[in-house]
Amino acid sequence: MIDGQNYYRRTYSWNDQQSNKLISDDFNPGTGVVYCQMGATSLRICSAYSQLDVTASYNGRTVHHLAYTSVPSGPNGSLGSAGDSGGGVYREWGDNTLGARGLVVAAGCNSTTCARWDEKVQVIESFYSAIVVTSG
Repeated sequence: MIDGQNYYRRTYSWNDQQSNKLISDDFNPGTGVVYCQMGATSLRICSAYSQLDVTASYNGRTVHHLAYTSVPSGPNGSLGSAGDSGGGVYREWGDNTLGARGLVVAAGCNSTTCARWDEKVQVIESFYSAIVVTSG
């Protein structure tokens, strides 16, 4: 999404905010697979998507075709917080690389459920006529 330069095929991740890993691929996510997000405030949080084509309304906007994940609310239930939007969603691979899967759009909790809605990577690439730079 940034033009005119060469870019490093790595992303910063993990809770120490200094580790980085190569990005090996970019595919839309699937259900039932654990993906992690790296948010500016929540740092690394992992969960599995239960739906891949939901509509969400927030900040006066309605957004379609989002990936959705949820967990029970409680002391460890949060899936994100203010400042996490735009953070990367990725699959962690055993060879110490990451697979790009999307970006965090919104997250929130009510008395029973914490949820997060993410934009899928190939939707972003298509909308911006962009690519994710990978190591592959």
